[in-house]
Amino acid sequence: MNRFHCKKLNSKNSDGLNPLGNNRGISTSDIIITVVAVIVIIVSTIFLVSNIITLNRVNQDIDEIKENIQAKQDTLNKLIELGKSEDMLREEYDRSELYIPSERGEADITSDVTSVVSDSNGRFNGLSFEDEINLENGITSIPFTIRVDCTYDELSAIIDSIGKTERLYIIESIVIVDAGSEDDNLVADINANAYYRKN
Repeated sequence: MNRFHCKKLNSKNSDGLNPLGNNRGISTSDIIITVVAVIVIIVSTIFLVSNIITLNRVNQDIDEIKENIQAKQDTLNKLIELGKSEDMLREEYDRSELYIPSERGEADITSDVTSVVSDSNGRFNGLSFEDEINLENGITSIPFTIRVDCTYDELSAIIDSIGKTERLYIIESIVIVDAGSEDDNLVADINANAYYRKN
């Protein structure tokens, strides 16, 4: 009678493999690597979420800073515009002070008139003032007459130049006193008004 000897096979060989050569067990190093990988993933996720939250907060802070800067820039622009308006008003006021000064200034009127006639190549023959006329709002008119000896073209230049002086002069009328034939010269009286503001 034949004896069969049955040898009990271990489920694992000494090298951790079953008879088919498959590794069916989990080693300690596999567990450590898995735990470390999970920890790294968790830490990375926390770090990433934290960075996203921080980035959003930084973006919000930047947006608020931009809004504040824009608001301050708008305020600065308004102040600049107000400054320009103030400068314009000051220039207009200074110009009005030249147009209508606070003093009668007969010497200034005489200087303006003689300069205008001389610059236009005319000959200045005299200047006479009439009585003042009180107008509204404290404005006083000073009527005066300029007598000039000039040609027609020179007379036109004189009239044009009087309208360009810093002080306000309004020409009321022009009277040809003598229309001489020599060199087409004529004698004319220019009736005008200057103004000043009484304080």
